[in-house]
Amino acid sequence: MSVPEYEYNIGMRFYATSCSGLKGRIRVRLNDFIVKEIDKNGFKCSIKGDGFKPVDKARFIHFTLVKEGYDTPSAIRVISKRTGIPAKFFSYAGLKDKFAKTAQRVSVPSKFMEKLKPFQHKMIKIKDLTFSEKNIGLGDHIGNSFRIRIVLSKDNDSIKRKLYLIRKEILEFGGIPNFYGHQRFGIVRCVNHQIGKLILKRRFEEAVKLFISFKGDFESDYSKCLRENFLSEFNDEVNEKLVNQLFYEYKIVKYLKKNPGDYKGSLLALPKNISRLFIHSYQSYLFNLMLSERWSKGIPLNEAVNGDIIYEGYDGYPKYRRVLGGEVFEINNKIKTHRYRVVLPVVGYDSKLPSGEPGECVLKILENEKVNLEDFHIPEASILSSAGDYRGAVAPVYDFKIKYYREKNIAWLYFTLEKGCYATVLVREFLKNSDFYQVGY
Repeated sequence: MSVPEYEYNIGMRFYATSCSGLKGRIRVRLNDFIVKEIDKNGFKCSIKGDGFKPVDKARFIHFTLVKEGYDTPSAIRVISKRTGIPAKFFSYAGLKDKFAKTAQRVSVPSKFMEKLKPFQHKMIKIKDLTFSEKNIGLGDHIGNSFRIRIVLSKDNDSIKRKLYLIRKEILEFGGIPNFYGHQRFGIVRCVNHQIGKLILKRRFEEAVKLFISFKGDFESDYSKCLRENFLSEFNDEVNEKLVNQLFYEYKIVKYLKKNPGDYKGSLLALPKNISRLFIHSYQSYLFNLMLSERWSKGIPLNEAVNGDIIYEGYDGYPKYRRVLGGEVFEINNKIKTHRYRVVLPVVGYDSKLPSGEPGECVLKILENEKVNLEDFHIPEASILSSAGDYRGAVAPVYDFKIKYYREKNIAWLYFTLEKGCYATVLVREFLKNSDFYQVGY
């Protein structure tokens, strides 16, 4: 079954389920896509909750950020602007979607409590405040709980049968292919990974100009107009428009106005999580390609073969090791019980690659892309360097339920994914729709 061109271009080149897709869309309303973060203690953030009831003062305030229509950094900027608390003091475990209703924990030093108290906003709420001696850091959660409504087209055949057949296939497979989802690369402008590759190749000027000038197919005409020749128009009027419409582009313009020609410096002037996003996006693209290459060669994702690298959780710490031929049967039995799982490299300068057939898939992608591991070490911009990591080939799906309402022609999907896994990758197995933007990914 062929995939849409957009997904093919970001490395998502297969479906794990064989059943034909349904016609439908998600995110018709913001509260059709609900995300609740789950912390390391298994606490699930609530959309509902109380306001200020902190006791036993400590170094940090932890609160649940409930938002609609804003991604996490944008919501933090709104809070920062209205309270006067610098955005750099806010910390959170992970990024949450803009086009969704989400709940996640955020921390800020307790010295700002009085500034935080009066904050009010129609689409951004602060709830369930507590004190803690620890700050929240990136990755300080175990997963996310999702509730997603699919509005189905009336010309679908055998809707209920397909819904439950696809769910059955996903559960039998052990989850979903652990692709990095559409959002990682940019929905409106699918360009983040291309910028990342230019940065790796130290082509900083090209990277900046691509970031500034690339016009996405789904971008507003107003944004496209602002991008026209703006690099040569460093006037206050253009800057004022940019700060409202294209915030990070404005940051780069402002820097270049003061430091002409310093394109590397303009990237480093962005918030660290944004400048590193480009590198991470390219790593994600390579991972997707490796996953698809493995699938195309008939190498299983949910079973290990000789030369694979597997993950085993050990006393809360990750442990990785290579599979030897004589232990494949034993390891695959443990994979079935979720004790082990097959991982692929999110490549960086310190990556240890698989060997055998799995290693050949990885090397083929790196050769085709003309990149090597050393490219990810960027001493002239060290915050952009990446040592690499591993990521499971399959993302397990927990607590997976479906509720189908025939009279309303809608289906609700309820499920939990581990951190870093994408709900839209699960949804695409149901919809298999070429019109990805209208679908709502």
